[in-house]
Amino acid sequence: MVNPKQLERCVQEPDFAVESLPLLFLAVSSDEESYQNNASEALENCGVPPTTAFPILLAQLQNGDSTQVYWACTLVGRQFANSTYTSAQSHCEAIQDHLCQVFHRDLEISAKERAAWALGQTQHLKPSSRKTLETQLENAPPRLQRLIETALQSSPV
Repeated sequence: MVNPKQLERCVQEPDFAVESLPLLFLAVSSDEESYQNNASEALENCGVPPTTAFPILLAQLQNGDSTQVYWACTLVGRQFANSTYTSAQSHCEAIQDHLCQVFHRDLEISAKERAAWALGQTQHLKPSSRKTLETQLENAPPRLQRLIETALQSSPV
């Protein structure tokens, strides 16, 4: 159940928002528009989540709806862009596998675009991630194509 007071606190306190990621992922897909808006604002403001958030983010990438996947990809991309995070190579590679699975799920294009963006934030694409992106490039809409091309160019072969 979504607690509106907690949501409001998440908007005001980014550290509390990071601690409340399960609540935010629940709220962002709520039927209540004010919950969606507050959760989106809190997720936007929470910055780079710690590596302890991996299980929550992976669960959203695997099982979330399009909005939840979009935000999980956003937070993962922030982690990839964070230089201290990218040194955790084993975590990076595992998350890349989950991001690549997003392309094979029946999700809105915005979630797939955000997955491509997140992969573009990593400093090293795994060969299997590169292959997935190259395969997706063939039939992707123009914006997704640009994001995939950027991801492929941003990571050395």
